[in-house]
Amino acid sequence: MQKKVNRLKLKLESMAEVSGVTLDENDHDDFKSLLLSESAKVLLKHDKDSFQYLFWQQQMKAAQCRDPRQMRWHPVMIKWCLYLHHKSSGTYEALRESGCISLPSQRTLRDYTHCFDAGIGFSDEVDKMLIEVANLPTCEEYQKYIGILIDEMHIKEELVYSKNKGCLTGFANLGDINEHLLKYEKALSSGDESKDLAKTMMVFMVRGLFTSLQFPYAMLPCCNISGELLHQPLWECIFRLERCGFKVLFVTADGASTNRSLFKMHGPSKSLVYKAKNKFSGDDRNVYFFSDPPHLIKTTRNCWASKYRQLTVSLLLCCCIFIMKFM
Repeated sequence: MQKKVNRLKLKLESMAEVSGVTLDENDHDDFKSLLLSESAKVLLKHDKDSFQYLFWQQQMKAAQCRDPRQMRWHPVMIKWCLYLHHKSSGTYEALRESGCISLPSQRTLRDYTHCFDAGIGFSDEVDKMLIEVANLPTCEEYQKYIGILIDEMHIKEELVYSKNKGCLTGFANLGDINEHLLKYEKALSSGDESKDLAKTMMVFMVRGLFTSLQFPYAMLPCCNISGELLHQPLWECIFRLERCGFKVLFVTADGASTNRSLFKMHGPSKSLVYKAKNKFSGDDRNVYFFSDPPHLIKTTRNCWASKYRQLTVSLLLCCCIFIMKFM
C-alpha cells in the first residue's frame, strides 16, 4: 500500500509539472475577491447550523487574515481537523500545503491534543478532565452509573525518547507493584533484571450507562499479560472512579483467556463468576463482569467461517438427523 501511495504521489507531481498552472499575484487577488463577493450566495444554500456553513465562514475569515497566526479557529473546525489528522497526518499536511483550503497548523492541533503530558497508568489530570467532560457536578444520580471497558491493542515494539520527561518510553509497565513482582520473578528464574519492550497496550475506557460518555481513561504497556497482573490495575481504576464520584456498575472485555482468568479470580474456582462486591462503593454495590457482545458475535462468525468447524457442524447435524430418523 505504501509503494502504491508513493507511486501515485510521483505521478501527481509529474502531472502537476507538465499541465499545472501557477497563479500570479493578480490572479490570486482576483480569485480571492471572487470568493468574497460570492460568499453570501454560497451561505444561503446551506443551513446556518450545518458544518458546510461554518466551514465556508472559516475559510473566508482565514482568507482575509494577512498573517495565518492571527486566525482564531472555531472549536468545531478544530475538532474536524483533529479527526482528519488522526486518520492520516500525511494527508492532512498535503491538504494544508495544497493552498486550496486553509487549515490549522499541526502546532495548533498539538496545543489541543497535548494539554498535559501523556503518560502511562493513572493520572490526577485525567481524573479532572473526565469530571469536566462528564459534567459530573450537574449530573443526576442515575447518570453517574458507568462501566469499564478493557481491551488489548497491539503496538510497534520500539523505544521513544520523551523530551518532556527526559527518559525512554516503550518499556512494559503495569504499575509499581506488578513491576517489582515481575522483576523479582525474572531475577529468580534467569538472573536477568532487564526490562522488556512493550508489545501490546492494555486500555481502560469509561463508558456511560445512561449517557453518551466515552472516555479513554488509562493505558498500560505490557509484554506478556495475565489475569493476575490485571487484578491490581482494575481495582485501582475502580477506586479512582468511585473517588471522583462515579458509580462503577460493570466491567466488560473480550473472551480472551487473560480476561476470563481475571474474572475467575473474584470467586470460587469451580463456579461461574459474574459479579464481585465493590469494596470502594458507599452503598454496598456489586460490579458485574461479562464478555463484550460484539466479540461474541465475531467469535460466532469466525467459527462458522472456518472450514474445519463447518465440516464438524455438518457431521453433527447429519448424526442428529440419522438418529432422529431411526429412533
